[in-house]
Amino acid sequence: MSKDKMSKRETMKRRKIQQQRRNWLWIGTGLVLLALVAVVILRRVIPSAPNTSLPDVAGNLPNSNSALNVGTLIGQPAPAFTLPDANGKPYNFQPGAGRRYVLAFNMG
Repeated sequence: MSKDKMSKRETMKRRKIQQQRRNWLWIGTGLVLLALVAVVILRRVIPSAPNTSLPDVAGNLPNSNSALNVGTLIGQPAPAFTLPDANGKPYNFQPGAGRRYVLAFNMG
């Protein structure tokens, strides 16, 4: 009778170990799927690098004396320029002494 009890105990122990392994396998699979979903979502939310084959934006500005590459102006003082507003009236921008500005352009 003790042999039967030992074999039952061993069988129950093996089943418990197998169940734990299956649980860890499901948890690992779920984490991998969650990571894949996060990568897909982040790729859609975070824009990719800009396309450098597009024409330079500064070259298309009216009254622009120097068509500079906009990317080279990051962190540099803003140049003075004139652009038409929504009503067609010219707007002159003169950068201030050490003041920071945010310019928002709307193409529509």
